[in-house]
Amino acid sequence: MTSFGQLLKTLIVESGESISKIAQLTGIDRPTIYKYISGSRIPTRAGLSSLLHSIRATAKEKEQIIAQYELESAGETAYYQRQAVKRLLNGLKATAIHPLSGSDDIADLAISSNHCTDELSVLHGTASIFSEIMDQVGSEKTEVSIYPNIPATLLNFIVDAIVHKGKKQLPLYQIWRYPKRMQTDEEVRQCIDGLTDVISLSLNPHINYQTLYYYGSGSFRPSDTDVFPYTIVFSNAVMRFNADITCAMVIRQWDVVQIYKQHFNNLKNMCYALVSCGEDAMKTISIFSELENQCGQIYKLMLQPCLPKYASQKAVERVLDQIAAVNADMAIQMSNRMPQLRAMQDDKSIFFEYGIASFATNGFVIDIPGSYAYSITREERIEILKALREDCLMHEYRMLRTGVLSMPENVMIEICQDVCVSFVLTDTQYHNVAVIRESSVINAFCDFLEYLLQSNGVATQEETVEIIDRYITELETG
Repeated sequence: MTSFGQLLKTLIVESGESISKIAQLTGIDRPTIYKYISGSRIPTRAGLSSLLHSIRATAKEKEQIIAQYELESAGETAYYQRQAVKRLLNGLKATAIHPLSGSDDIADLAISSNHCTDELSVLHGTASIFSEIMDQVGSEKTEVSIYPNIPATLLNFIVDAIVHKGKKQLPLYQIWRYPKRMQTDEEVRQCIDGLTDVISLSLNPHINYQTLYYYGSGSFRPSDTDVFPYTIVFSNAVMRFNADITCAMVIRQWDVVQIYKQHFNNLKNMCYALVSCGEDAMKTISIFSELENQCGQIYKLMLQPCLPKYASQKAVERVLDQIAAVNADMAIQMSNRMPQLRAMQDDKSIFFEYGIASFATNGFVIDIPGSYAYSITREERIEILKALREDCLMHEYRMLRTGVLSMPENVMIEICQDVCVSFVLTDTQYHNVAVIRESSVINAFCDFLEYLLQSNGVATQEETVEIIDRYITELETG
């Protein structure tokens, strides 16, 4: 692997600038620059930014050298865990169905069914496997039960089949296992990568995907000696797959299928729901509010900061009255939550400029479902933004720069230090809530938010305040 110092030396040579000139442009003395090149020292983030500007690095060159800089300055453990957290956050955007996994032409696979009635058969090749999955999904009154540790490729096969067959309400249960205690950094990264698929699929409107998890031993780790380590149970068959999903065994013997079903149900009874929605989501939010009081520090990452807590009582009552005219239950829930929102004080919060721009333009508040039409007056918006500005000066509230993360607009991440991580995802009809309580995952998220706050991806306090001031001025003069 090319070191940071080697990459920096190459970029300096390609820029045609002398070390003396770069020292003059950056204010970093020549001996220090030579130490960066030799690898005996590493620059600050500000110093790196100044160096890259002086040598006119391209976007691709910046991406490469910054990645190596972060790897060497943070260490492999922190770097790869941060990359895993970033993949998870960006993965929340992928609620649409992905491209087909099994074949370029799913119609051909649907036609070339296996139609095998043997009690035990072996399939070879992904096309044959996918065709069998299509048949199983198409059965009357079927449901799909997925054992732990299944690869993402195989899970995507199932999702493709459900969508193609138009089985939107088909129950798809997956059990997901946390180790009782994570022993290695690699286990933490694998856990976070697994959550990427689990949480994004839970938001997918095209499937009825339900995730259950439990803390268990290593009994479900795929073994090198197990020819078919992955298991899926359908209503009339059990399919077991090899490690690279090129070969599968199909068991159709009725009593064997029933044994697998019973075993899966026994596991389900040991599990907890990872994602809750509807009324269950509101209960989870209420429980989570109690958990907030148990943590040392609260981090948040969201489209907008909690703007309703800055609104006047008059504005709040007007909005609630408008919601009550459409949905009285929702209005009551929001009314009950308002005292919590007003009392809540986040220690560190990162929010998107787009969220502030949207609020300044039309009064849209992410905390209230967008299906209810209402408006907050220009004067009220000004007062709310001024109150937010004061909080940004008093607390570590910062604006996320464009392009750093591609999270969806309807998601809020809250990390309660040493307690849990929650994902709250709003919809026009309900909320989805996922709560993670595994300590190693919580620590990885805390580290990522701290890293993000110190990186160039987040505006400084002064820049954040300047951006809010700009929107206040536009409202006052508009």
